[in-house]
Amino acid sequence: MAVTMHGDIISDHRERMLNLKKYYPFFKLTQISFSQFKDGRYEILDMGYILMAILRFFIEENNFKEKDVTYPEYLEFITDVLKKDFGLVLGEEDLAEAKITAEKLQKDLRTEYAGSDEGITISVTTGKEETVQALSMVSKEKVVFYLVHVPFGIEKMSGEIEGLVE
Repeated sequence: MAVTMHGDIISDHRERMLNLKKYYPFFKLTQISFSQFKDGRYEILDMGYILMAILRFFIEENNFKEKDVTYPEYLEFITDVLKKDFGLVLGEEDLAEAKITAEKLQKDLRTEYAGSDEGITISVTTGKEETVQALSMVSKEKVVFYLVHVPFGIEKMSGEIEGLVE
């Protein structure tokens, strides 16, 4: 039995590792720390946890309940997650901090992806509160289709190091 299991692990290992590459952005998010902001107030935030909560919320609402998600519903959800799981209540004064964080993240990402995606933009803006369709059933199907069929493996050549693939 051990020989068969080892054989299966070895024969499937390359495919599994290539499949894991498409999750690199998620793992990159989990490394982000906000400890330098507001005297460490945001240090407890776990971006991977927050991202998974948001994805689960959209899947639950769209797929299982078969309904569109509005921005106020999303805002209520993310506010509840931040309050319940991290003890964080956000107010108007946090908007300035959010903009600084977005600028820092944008700068870091532009440096990291220089030569390939240096034009990446991250911004925080305020808008009027209104009910809008966040993700329709058709959009949800397109997102799921993309996630299932996104290519993995070599996607492009590095913009920084000649001969290196990404």
